[in-house]
Amino acid sequence: MSEAFLKSLRWYFIALCAVIGTSCFILAEQYDTIKPVGVGILAYGTVYIMTAFWKDVRGKLLAANMGVFFLLTLFSGYTGFILYEFFDIKQKSLGMVGNPYVMWGLVEAVLGIPIMAFVFFFYD
Repeated sequence: MSEAFLKSLRWYFIALCAVIGTSCFILAEQYDTIKPVGVGILAYGTVYIMTAFWKDVRGKLLAANMGVFFLLTLFSGYTGFILYEFFDIKQKSLGMVGNPYVMWGLVEAVLGIPIMAFVFFFYD
């Protein structure tokens, strides 16, 4: 189980770099500036290098990785609504954590690491 947890941490690092890269490109477009593009390119380059060296992830496991990432990405858009409806927490009152991009990374961490540890445990 510890090996599956370590693989899920590696998956989260790759997912976090993808979140950072995408967020930087969105912010560059939104604020009409070139400054975040360098960080976005660096983040996507890290994703490319990490996935190129990770030879264990092929076939069904790769599909599961991508599926979990994209489902959690879709889910992260609704976390503000869920926090407000179930816990009466307004997204603006969370400070920096209420930022949609930070919330996206946190959802990937809080839900993605246990899910991927489970996936790696049974697929490996």
